[in-house]
Amino acid sequence: MNITRLFLLTLSVLFASLSLRGQKKQWQASELALSQGDYQLAKAKAQELLQSAKKPKSNYYYTLAQAHFGLNEFDSCLQSLQIYLQDKNHKDQALFLAARAFHYEMNYQQAMHYYKLFLKTKGSRKFNRKKVKRLLLQAVFAERNAAVSSPAIASPYQSPINTAYDEGPLFKGNKAYYYFSSDRPDSSGQKNRQIYQIERKERSWSQPQPLSERYNSPEEECLLGFSSDYRQLFFQRDSQGLVDNFGDGYGQSLATPIALDSQYHSWTGDHYFFSDSLFFFVAGPHAQDLDIYYRKRNADRSWSAPIALAGPVNTPAAERTPFLAADGKTLFFSRLSALGVGGYDVYESVYEAEKGQWTSPRLLPAPISSPGDDLFFRLSANGLGGSCSAVELAEKGGSTFISYILGKKERRSWRFRLVWIFCKERPKNWPLHRLAIWLFYRP
Repeated sequence: MNITRLFLLTLSVLFASLSLRGQKKQWQASELALSQGDYQLAKAKAQELLQSAKKPKSNYYYTLAQAHFGLNEFDSCLQSLQIYLQDKNHKDQALFLAARAFHYEMNYQQAMHYYKLFLKTKGSRKFNRKKVKRLLLQAVFAERNAAVSSPAIASPYQSPINTAYDEGPLFKGNKAYYYFSSDRPDSSGQKNRQIYQIERKERSWSQPQPLSERYNSPEEECLLGFSSDYRQLFFQRDSQGLVDNFGDGYGQSLATPIALDSQYHSWTGDHYFFSDSLFFFVAGPHAQDLDIYYRKRNADRSWSAPIALAGPVNTPAAERTPFLAADGKTLFFSRLSALGVGGYDVYESVYEAEKGQWTSPRLLPAPISSPGDDLFFRLSANGLGGSCSAVELAEKGGSTFISYILGKKERRSWRFRLVWIFCKERPKNWPLHRLAIWLFYRP
């Protein structure tokens, strides 16, 4: 009898050990998927763990919360965190994750609460505390200005334009063709930022097709713009601005694309060509210290030296993605400021010629500015709408290309002809993650 009991006890211990080993491997697989950005797989593995384990470990809920966050499932993320945070030995970073999830849910009071809790922990010392404090101030600002909103309606483009990868700004070309940059895997499975062409067919889209090897190299490209007649294409490759003929068999009349400009700072990008004789760009010593510059074409067809826009446009905060409306005086750009909703927000400033200065920039309220990074704001041709690239998850990746339809107040002041441009290349230190495209519509 004792031998039988001993045998059964041994089997029980053995099965328990095997079960624990299996759970550990499953949890490690989920953690690996998280580190590789495969949030869907991480979520599936974590859910399987929680269903199979008799006594699930609290870490499983934290892994699941991170996967939900990476998939923009903020409510589910907070539900998992609510269970995980009951563990007194929880990671300090979980407080920051809760703050970010509440921030994206626009629950600014709870976001402030968890930002403050996180800043009191030892774990916050390993973080960029300056960034956390800026996010806290943005939550405070957003809470105080929650009643201020725009009548615009935001709507994301669906597949095949927006995918799980980084989609750059969408630009209209000649006829029914549009162009955008994306780091989706190519036919060989390699993930490299390339330029794609897509055709609008009534209410649907064709499948995106990459441009020829002349434009899509093994390096990453970011489209900068078209000339007004669509015959020239401006793009950037490794912080080098280039121009190429576009309407004659993908530029075969030129031996190679012609260099536009040398790199001005260690970080140079966000070029916007207002016309063939004026373009804007952004430069700075690093991605957190950027200002807006412009260059004009001289009488001898050479380009002037870079000229920085004066205050109040350029500030100690980072400014990016300038867009000058066709009236030649209304500037839209994005700024990373504590006096914003979250991340980069969209601002508007008007040049007053009689005073020779720019007006104090005005923050464009929700839904144009959001808790994520809002970049590459562009106005439509009739002034009734526009588009913007929004990075929903600056920490994890996950951005969306949005379109906007504007209300009557905005339409009265923004009725300009749109100057469409292309952004073909992104430097390798480009501070964006998984851009996507949204549209704005008038209600």
